[in-house]
Amino acid sequence: MKNNTPTLMQSEEKIAPWNRKYKTIPINISQCLSTTVDIEVPEDFEDYDNKELLEDFVREQIILPSEVISEHSQDCWYVDDFCVMI
Repeated sequence: MKNNTPTLMQSEEKIAPWNRKYKTIPINISQCLSTTVDIEVPEDFEDYDNKELLEDFVREQIILPSEVISEHSQDCWYVDDFCVMI
């Protein structure tokens, strides 16, 4: 009498990683990072509401993660937001 049930070897072969088929799909990766650091500003600096000036001070003194990523990644990463708060 012949048994039509697949043997253990046959069933394992079908689900083996080297027999799986894969496809690529586009995804969006978003990550939010923050830190608190000290930066130098001129002694007479009092315009804390001037965010553009604060951002300039930060860019001059701090290596931002987005700068490191753009230098070492082949993919295009976009900076969604850049914010400096006191």
